[in-house]
Amino acid sequence: MSNPNISRLIVLLICLGICIRVILFLVNPPNNSYDDHMEVIQKYSEEFKRPLPFECWQAYQPPAYYYIGAIFLKCGNYLGLKGACRWKIVQSINCILSLLVLILFNRILMECGVNNGSRIFYLSFLAFLPRDIFTSLMISNDYLLIFSSVAALFYFVRLLKTKTEISKRFTLLNFIGLSFLLYWVVLQNSRGYCY
Repeated sequence: MSNPNISRLIVLLICLGICIRVILFLVNPPNNSYDDHMEVIQKYSEEFKRPLPFECWQAYQPPAYYYIGAIFLKCGNYLGLKGACRWKIVQSINCILSLLVLILFNRILMECGVNNGSRIFYLSFLAFLPRDIFTSLMISNDYLLIFSSVAALFYFVRLLKTKTEISKRFTLLNFIGLSFLLYWVVLQNSRGYCY
């Protein structure tokens, strides 16, 4: 039986981690980044095809994040947003992924049977980890790799714990799909240019 105070503390840690990310997201400008990913997202949104490496500096990077960013940028255009407001929608991608990582990480700990004291320790570390918080505030392709890794681990752990054959197949398909996405992102991150 779980202590309700411990459960409340775990929920509070997750909520504080979410609040910190959302508040900092709201006040952080979209162009606050150490790499210029906005240019390549703009190019992807114009034609939905990968630009050549000489067209912009980040064109050699994995395309998954840039396609997602282009879709979000187009949504901002359809909503009639202009300038920084439409880029704020693109900036929200990593914030959303970071919130999902917090939740998935807690679920992984629960699935693995980690005791509540250790869960509090691990969650407090992730909820307030500056690197994770600041990466979630930028327009950058780095956080998609983090999310993909955590999601793949989550589905792998669930696969190990599922009882029925149909559930195992569904969970295995999710795990394989995320693993291939992760593999594709990592392979594309090589300095070579691959189609």
